[in-house]
Amino acid sequence: MILIKQILSYLVLLGILLGLVYGIRHLLSRITVSSDYTEIEVPDVDRSPTYALKPEPLGAMQVGEAVAYSLPQDRTGQGNGNGFAWIAGVPGDVISITKGVLLVNNVPDSHCQPLPTRADCPPFPVPLGHLFVVTTTHGTDSLARGPLPQSLILGVVESFP
Repeated sequence: MILIKQILSYLVLLGILLGLVYGIRHLLSRITVSSDYTEIEVPDVDRSPTYALKPEPLGAMQVGEAVAYSLPQDRTGQGNGNGFAWIAGVPGDVISITKGVLLVNNVPDSHCQPLPTRADCPPFPVPLGHLFVVTTTHGTDSLARGPLPQSLILGVVESFP
């Protein structure tokens, strides 16, 4: 009788353990990475999850500086989190795309690779209180979402450790 109780105890423990393993595997299978997740590769910089931001007023930010930004949820309800981009245009700059080339004040942007799949875009000014930013993949930058409001800019990326 004692042997049967021990076997039943082991079977119950085994059942609990299998249930935990199944539950954890099921939970982990539901975790997904957003389709617009972008990892930025910076040459000659060690991988590090930290960076230094310098809060600056919008008027002090300059073309070519790297900025960090935070995006709200898109139309589908998915959040996009934080991102990094280069400033291509500041308020008053005129943006256009001609034959796959991003033009800022009629000059090709040096941070943006050719955009052969993008349709031409007539010139438009960057509105007050906004920045036109460019990333390497264009999934969450101004080419995909339009000029970025100042309220979404976290700061100028001052340094990577």
